[in-house]
Amino acid sequence: MATIRLHLEVNQDGTGGNGPVEVTRSKFRVNVDKEPFLVEGDVARAAVIESVGGFAIQINFNSEALFKLDMMTSSHKGKHIAILCQYPKGKTTPKSFSRWVAAPMITKRIANGIFIFTPDCTREEADRLVLGLNNVADFARKAESDHF
Repeated sequence: MATIRLHLEVNQDGTGGNGPVEVTRSKFRVNVDKEPFLVEGDVARAAVIESVGGFAIQINFNSEALFKLDMMTSSHKGKHIAILCQYPKGKTTPKSFSRWVAAPMITKRIANGIFIFTPDCTREEADRLVLGLNNVADFARKAESDHF
């Protein structure tokens, strides 16, 4: 299993509902809303895809999350989406860990529910993250079908 949390960049307002985080290994500072607007339970399918110079992660969100992503990207152009992930251990990492892996800037509306980002992680870590997210999505679909 793996987790993913998408947090919107917000202005610091002193309320405690937001705060700075250091994203990627370069420790890029972003002030984010402490409550994520999308989480692993919103994922329909994830994949590691080839991109210019390497790889990226593609997240296809479910129909309910599609509207949230559309709303957030429509109304917050120029802001960042900070992405916090937790994924299981592997050969190069001795235990499960949580890390801010990316903070892409919103440059356009995303109306189709497909979110693509380049994570600051190894290909092995990206594969483990995607496998864990797909396991969560499969578990949720099975639980939903068992319910009906």
